[in-house]
Amino acid sequence: MCCDHVLKSGEEKLSASEVKQNLDRIIQLFSYLTGEGLTHFTSKMEGMFSDVAMCSEKRNEFDAHMRQHDSKLDFLGAQVLTTVFWPTYKSPQVT
Repeated sequence: MCCDHVLKSGEEKLSASEVKQNLDRIIQLFSYLTGEGLTHFTSKMEGMFSDVAMCSEKRNEFDAHMRQHDSKLDFLGAQVLTTVFWPTYKSPQVT
């Protein structure tokens, strides 16, 4: 939950460097865990980091493709996430 809060920046609206610093601290904390508890405890977080890294890689590939084709599209802010790794929230009711 803490990682999810940090990644979303919560109400504090953390800068990118503050998010990275907080995540580095969390990873450092997990480095002290050992044994089987570590793999089970961190599996969802590992999946989240993998999703974020894959999205970044795909976004860079897309940007390079668009530059190669002289596209006017400047920004695409999409992320594809693996459902099982991320916390779920109730969808807001739309009227």
